Amino acid sequence: MIQTHEKIRNLASNGSSAEELWLLFKTKLNQSVTNHIPHKIAKQKDSLPWLTPNVRKLIRRRDRLYKRKKKSADPKITSKFKEARQKVQKELRRAYWKYIENIVTPKEETQPHSNMKRFWTYIKHMKTDSSGVAPLRSDGVLHSHPVDQATILNKQFQSAFSSKETYSPEEFKSRCNMPERQRKPSLQERREIQGRELSSKSYYESCRSPQHSISITTWIS
Repeated sequence: MIQTHEKIRNLASNGSSAEELWLLFKTKLNQSVTNHIPHKIAKQKDSLPWLTPNVRKLIRRRDRLYKRKKKSADPKITSKFKEARQKVQKELRRAYWKYIENIVTPKEETQPHSNMKRFWTYIKHMKTDSSGVAPLRSDGVLHSHPVDQATILNKQFQSAFSSKETYSPEEFKSRCNMPERQRKPSLQERREIQGRELSSKSYYESCRSPQHSISITTWIS
């Protein structure tokens, strides 16, 4: 880098442009990173947490048999490959359901809610709800393009609002099919209604009184 620094200073003093100086610095920096900084390809983490070492071993054996089967037409190798494939499928299902069982019905621990986080994480990853607007139907045709969906929704929203027109009360009622509003009784009318109800109630109670029933019985006898 010291030599690069001196070279850049010499070029700058000779009138080189900033673009040339930047390209020289960038090239030397990339070369230094490649030559002097160690790097390696990181192994991708498996996305299947239920894969046990035993299952991984069976998968590697199945893959080796598959490569041998592709190179050779020996029926024995083909038979071994099929057996290994069936065994891998069986062990994968068993490991998966054991993993689910440990999440849904965990063993008793000192903290009863220690595995709730794992349970809800599993539920969250199992969701298959898609975000966005579902296909919309217009004139018998389904539309999934965002522009078409926006146009359909705009038409729907516009149809929900009336235009800026004035209507008389009668026209408004006829358009909305509104029933006629009943007149609210006045205070005097309400008092008269209550008086009639009270008088009828008192008469009914007097008919049910014991004295009234005795007088009726005496009159009949």
